[in-house]
Amino acid sequence: MSRLLHLLQPVCYVCLLASLIGSTATLSAQQSITPSQIDTLLLSSTQKNKIIHINGGPFGKGREMLSFIDYLNKHKPSHLEITVILVTVNSLRVHHKKLLQWLDERDIHINYYVMHFSDFLESGLYRSIPTTYIVDNQGNMCRFVDITNVHKKNILHHVSKNVPKTIKAIDNIYKHPSK
Repeated sequence: MSRLLHLLQPVCYVCLLASLIGSTATLSAQQSITPSQIDTLLLSSTQKNKIIHINGGPFGKGREMLSFIDYLNKHKPSHLEITVILVTVNSLRVHHKKLLQWLDERDIHINYYVMHFSDFLESGLYRSIPTTYIVDNQGNMCRFVDITNVHKKNILHHVSKNVPKTIKAIDNIYKHPSK
């Protein structure tokens, strides 16, 4: 069993992290990512803190979390790295085009990888989307699952010294009237 799969056991995960000390990915953004590269992304170590957010894109409940992650990315401290992995069941090309259009309409700028759903199932990651991992350089991680204010508050807690807005204020920044 890979070290990653071992780390992701048990399902009821307790946050082992007192402070963030993490790592940075060696892959370039906006490319496809494989299960073995996920392992590398989660377990590599450098001097940066790391948040890895897994999302299904700007559809359903993933939409709200992408806006929240974008805000954090724009206001994060320099020692924090945020990586987004978008999981799709459709063609990666079609999904990517829709995502770019949605991001452009809202002036959202995030670095991300794209992963097909079948690869996501093989990756050993927790199978709820959206999910966010906060990882330290010793391989300890916190996992926050699904879209709730608790999920957002837990992420915000780790970067709160440098991120001034509340969750409610962040959500209001990204609200657009329906067309």
